[in-house]
Amino acid sequence: MNFIDGYYINLASHEEFTKDDIIIDYQPEESTIKFTYTIIKDGKRSEPFSIEGNNLVRIVLKETGQYKIEFTNYYSVDGLDYKTIMTGSYNIDKKAPIVEFTEDEVELRLGEDIDLTDYVVARDNVDGDISHLVEIDTNNADFKEIGKHSITYRVTDSADNTTYNTLIVNVVPYNKTQAILTQVTVIGIIAIVLLVILSYYRSIVLEKRISRFSISPKFKKSTIFERFIKVITGMIEPFADWLSKSALLERYANRYERYQVAFHEKSSMMIVAKKILSSIIFFALSLLVVTLKLEVMNFVEMILALLIGFYLIDFIYLFKYQFYRKNVENDLLQAIIVMKNAFKSGNSLIQSIEIVSEEIDSDIALEFRRMKLELSMGLTLNEVFERFAKRVNISEVSYLVSSLVILNRTGGNIIKVFSSIEKTLMNKKKIRLELQALTASSRIVMYILTFLPIVFISLVALISPSYFKPFFDSALGILLLILALAIYLLYICIVKKIMKVKV
Repeated sequence: MNFIDGYYINLASHEEFTKDDIIIDYQPEESTIKFTYTIIKDGKRSEPFSIEGNNLVRIVLKETGQYKIEFTNYYSVDGLDYKTIMTGSYNIDKKAPIVEFTEDEVELRLGEDIDLTDYVVARDNVDGDISHLVEIDTNNADFKEIGKHSITYRVTDSADNTTYNTLIVNVVPYNKTQAILTQVTVIGIIAIVLLVILSYYRSIVLEKRISRFSISPKFKKSTIFERFIKVITGMIEPFADWLSKSALLERYANRYERYQVAFHEKSSMMIVAKKILSSIIFFALSLLVVTLKLEVMNFVEMILALLIGFYLIDFIYLFKYQFYRKNVENDLLQAIIVMKNAFKSGNSLIQSIEIVSEEIDSDIALEFRRMKLELSMGLTLNEVFERFAKRVNISEVSYLVSSLVILNRTGGNIIKVFSSIEKTLMNKKKIRLELQALTASSRIVMYILTFLPIVFISLVALISPSYFKPFFDSALGILLLILALAIYLLYICIVKKIMKVKV
């Protein structure tokens, strides 16, 4: 018997959950005329039970829930003299936990390892997620034998309720030699495709180099790829014209003006149209993949697919634009020499720009043609050169533009100025080439150290596909994977920073 506030209760509380019935005996004091008790289950009060006299009462709690009992003792007939007491908590849990599997049947290749805890989820109405308490019986399963094996899972909650469930593991034969041959075949096909693409790219570059020394046929038959690009461009142009009606999109398209000249785009709105179409195509492909898996794409996945497709074009253009800027930087010296010779021949600055746009057949000629077009549209020389410097964002171009702006405002011997610029750029190019020769071995070491971890991980994953599986099976593994990637990226940044030499 437990003593609570002057009253005797055989079980004042039972804080721990139990699957057994809880029996409570309550004995009021002798001076009690009558008493009532109210059972409070999960915060909800029942109707009070009234008992005459002071006889002992027995209360039996049988259902799952959290209980408290409120007793009120009356000492007078009119009921004005009374006292109320509240017991502790009584917790009953008769509901067994739930054991579910992530897959109806697990297929295991003969000889591979398996972590049986990856496929089970156990939940309890009181204890919550109790997957870590699951016990697995593999005594009757031998994964070295081909066939279906039954694995028994057992889990018990804190109230001693137990649930059993069975998972089927189907062990199938695994021909390692055949798997390696298949993987080598796939890698070979990918390598052949890449070599064909590289060969096609080199042939295009070679064609551009020798095209000025050859006579082109009057009627040139276009390739399938060129016709495909023409059809796609024909679809994008009307869409871009329709988008240009929006002032908001027009302002957004202005940020892609630098790409317009570099990639022969009709307008910067063409790039925005490609971004929108890329977003729609990527979304459609993602939806198709999810549909084939008989799943439903949620809202977050839809937004993620649209954003990846939308910003994918930015990464492609940015990557290609770096090569374009490098070509402009390399050809700038040739443009300076042509302009200087044009000045020596008595041509003006505007005429020298026109000569460069016609005589040079490289990426920098595109910029000079753009400047020629802007001059014909009424822009001043200062505005044209400042827009040129802003588009390419190269220090040498900024230096050239500053010199031309000063000459245009104050006057001076432009031939001497351009001879000085030519000499400066020539010396800078010599230093850059010398640095490349001196740091060639260091750069090779940097590339090897950068790509060696990727090659090593790929080989290990090819030999043992389940080797890196622990990284994706737990929160700690994912955390370690993120930490490793962060350290790897930091390592690449530090090596590039050390190897970078500004000229």
